Amino acid sequence: MDTAIMIMMVLLGLYLIGGAIFSWDFFYESYKVRRIVDVLGRNGARIFYALFGVFFLFCGIIFAVTIS
Repeated sequence: MDTAIMIMMVLLGLYLIGGAIFSWDFFYESYKVRRIVDVLGRNGARIFYALFGVFFLFCGIIFAVTIS
């Protein structure tokens, strides 16, 4: 179970970073993300989700290291 959570955190982090780097329209037009775009603007939302993705990626990697 712990491994599944770690993998999901890493994948979520990569997804968020990918959405931030490539500026995917489907990512930024979703209902919940649109709220962040309205508040921060598109570039601000890209920075926000890049940092959020790095956070999840970092947590997943730290989680994997502490399990071993």
